[in-house]
Amino acid sequence: MKMMISLLLTVTTLQSFASNTKIPGSVKRLPELCQLQTDFANDFFESHVINVHKMKSLSPELMKLLRQYIQEETMTLEQIKEEYSDLYITLLKHRLSSRQYIYVNGYPGDNESGLYFDAVTHEILAENGDGDISLNTNHGSIYCGELIED
Repeated sequence: MKMMISLLLTVTTLQSFASNTKIPGSVKRLPELCQLQTDFANDFFESHVINVHKMKSLSPELMKLLRQYIQEETMTLEQIKEEYSDLYITLLKHRLSSRQYIYVNGYPGDNESGLYFDAVTHEILAENGDGDISLNTNHGSIYCGELIED
């Protein structure tokens, strides 16, 4: 019975997503992380942003990803906050697939840069340089901008 209710809720959610949101088919077919680079990102993703400078502590998992982003293996959170400004960690959940991602980013200079990690494996899935997301694949990088139709 619980399985049936769960299935019905999922189908209802998917139907309401599809019927209430006018998203072009070309955007729906994009790889999930590329959907973040469209005007429909909020339709596809739930997000929670953590301002690193407002935190007194971070989990060991998030510290590891933050250190990987800034390429400093041994810095403490306090040292990172003193050395770097405008650091954020965004927890993302895709509304349709429920896949979860962690985005660690900052603004060195005027340009945004960041890394997208799989929330479970912590594998780097994509990079963001100045708002352009590039997916890491076995065959090199694929730029989302090249996949998005105007």
